[in-house]
This record gives sequence, structure tokens and C-alpha cells, in this order.
Amino acid sequence: VRSTILHMDDKDKIEDIFFNDPPKLVLLESPTNPALRVHDLQWITRLCKKSHCISILDNTFAGFHHHGKFDIDIFVHSLTKHACGHSDAMGGAIISDSKIIDQIYPISMTLGATLDPGAASLILRGMKTYFLRTRESATNAKGVFEWLKDRRDIENLKYLGDENHPDYKLCKLNLLMH
Repeated sequence: VRSTILHMDDKDKIEDIFFNDPPKLVLLESPTNPALRVHDLQWITRLCKKSHCISILDNTFAGFHHHGKFDIDIFVHSLTKHACGHSDAMGGAIISDSKIIDQIYPISMTLGATLDPGAASLILRGMKTYFLRTRESATNAKGVFEWLKDRRDIENLKYLGDENHPDYKLCKLNLLMH
């Protein structure tokens, strides 16, 4: 296995790799944690499809409700964070079409990548309030941003809803905020 780590802003280098030595898989996170950067998912998925490259998006920060707009092959999520909501269970989720899941499933069973019933129950409990918590978190984040943005003692404030954020337009395009 060979890997190349690139910054998603380096579009020239990424396109160079796709055209000269196309990758088999691209793994990215958007928005990123902790830098809060948003990537041009339409552009990267178009490159992946042209090269028959599998795209995997860690969509934990964006949330479960942001699937399907882009031609991502596999979405991965941390269930420990927003899904559970209480930080009392650990887990992850893979979301894809049945063809890919059918390929992954036997490997996941062999490796033991299954939730125990207790963790599954706790995550299911958290999912009952997922949309409410997501909406309230967004409202609270905006309120904190509004309170902090004009303070002179704050040197670096990152909020994707800020029109001055470098990825504000991409964020709106990707429907990560309302």
C-alpha cells in the first residue's frame, strides 16, 4: 500500500496525481476536525469517478442528514459523537450502497467490527434526539460566534457560518448549514 497525503486546497497537485498515477482510494473529511475546512466535494468526486477511484468521506461533523447530494462511494461516521450524544458508547458506521456493503460485511465480521447490544442500545437512545440536538447545537454555535466575534481578546475564531470564513461558499453549496 502506498499513500500520499495532500492538502485539499492543492488542486494542481491532486489533479496531477489523478492524471499521472490515479489513486485507488481517496479518504477525506469535510468539514475537517479541528481546522473546520470544507472541501469541494463535487470536484473531488468527479475526479474519483473519472478514475474509477473509491471515495470515502468521514462525514461525522456534517452529520447523517447530509448524504446523497454528492457521488461519494462510502460515508463513515463516528457514532460516539453526535449520534450517541452522551459520550457513553463507542462505535462507528459505514453507509454505502448494498454492493459495497456486501463486500465489506464479511471482513467486518471477521475483524469483529460489530457493536455489542449495550452500545447499540445507547446509540439508538441518542439517535432519538439527534435532529433536535443537531439543530440546537447549530443555534448555540451561532450564538457563541456572535458573542465572540467582536471581542478584542479573541485572536482566532473559526465558524463555518461566518461569511468571512474561507470555505463559507463551499459550506453553503454542500448544504452543511441553513
